[in-house]
Amino acid sequence: MTEIELLWGIASKWLIENSSIERSSLVISLIAALIALRSARHAKRSARAAEMQAAAANEQVDVARDQLMAAQDAMADHIAEVSALTSYRDYFESHSAKIAVALESTPFPPTWKRFRYGDEQEEDLSYPRLNKGESIMIFDETVNRHDDIYFMVRGLIINVGQTPAHIFGGDFSLTSGKSPLSDSDIPIPQHLSSRGEYLLLPGQQAIFEWKAERYFEQWTDIYMNSHRGEFTGLGPDWKPFAERPVCHITAWPAGSVMELHTVIEIKIDENVVRPYRPGGASHDGKWAMRQTGHASANVYVTYKLPGLPRNLDSLRRTLKGVDIWTNQVRD
Repeated sequence: MTEIELLWGIASKWLIENSSIERSSLVISLIAALIALRSARHAKRSARAAEMQAAAANEQVDVARDQLMAAQDAMADHIAEVSALTSYRDYFESHSAKIAVALESTPFPPTWKRFRYGDEQEEDLSYPRLNKGESIMIFDETVNRHDDIYFMVRGLIINVGQTPAHIFGGDFSLTSGKSPLSDSDIPIPQHLSSRGEYLLLPGQQAIFEWKAERYFEQWTDIYMNSHRGEFTGLGPDWKPFAERPVCHITAWPAGSVMELHTVIEIKIDENVVRPYRPGGASHDGKWAMRQTGHASANVYVTYKLPGLPRNLDSLRRTLKGVDIWTNQVRD
C-alpha cells in the first residue's frame, strides 16, 4: 500500500467520524498537497536519471567519435601505404628487364668423364661397365666417386622488352653460331666486363651454354636425398653433399640500378644414377645410369623477382638504400 492510499484511508475514516464541510475541504487539500509533493519528487528523480543517462550517452558518443576518427586515420594511412607500394610495384614491372629463355633439347644420358689419378697409381678399369642386356651403365661408388658426369644445356636468352638489358651470371657462357631455335646465325652480344656481363638490345638474342655438372658421388647423394625411404642407414641428421645443378641468369635494365633485377633459374630435374639391385638384391655400392628411354633430360626454367617491399619502412630502405657499414638508411 502506497503512502497516498494509506493517507486516503485515514482521511476517509476521519471524515466519516468527523464530517463537516470545512474539515473535509482541509483534509482533501492536505491530501492533494501530498500528492503534488510526491509527484514533484518523482519528477525530480526522473529528471536526475534522465540527466545521468544523457551524460552517459554523450560520453558514448564522444568515445564512438574518437574511435571513428582513429579508424579513419588508420584507413587513410593504410590507403596511402597500399598506394605507395602499388606504385612501386607498377614502376618495377614497367622498368624491369624483360628477358625470356628458350631451351634446346638436352641430351640424355649425360656425358661421363673418368677422374684421372696420378701416373703412379693404377686405374681400376672394371667400372663403369655397360650392361647391354639392360641398357644401363653400372658404376661403383668407390671406384667412380670422383668421376665427372654432366649435361651440356644450351638455349637462347632473348630480350623481349623495349629497352636494352644487362645480363650477368658466372654459371654460363655465351657463344656464337646457330641454334635449332633460330633460323639465323647469332653473334655474341656486346661484352661489358670481365665478370661475364653483356648487353642485349631490344629484340636481340644470345646463345648460352651451361655445363650442369656434378661428381658421381654428388649424383648419388642427390638420389638418396629424394629417396630417403630406400636407405635405412640414413640418420635424421644426414644431409646431401650436393644439390641438383642450378644456373642463374641475372638481368636488369641498362642504365638503371641493379635493385630492379630479375633472376632466371635453370635447374636439372634428373636422377642421373639409381641403385643397382639386379633381381631385387640388396644395394652393394653399385649404381646404374640408364642409356635408353626418353632422349632428353628434364630441365626447367623459373623466373624470380626480388622481394618487393611490404611496408613503407622497407620501401624507404629500398628507395634510399642502406649504408653497408652502419646498416642505416641513407639520408
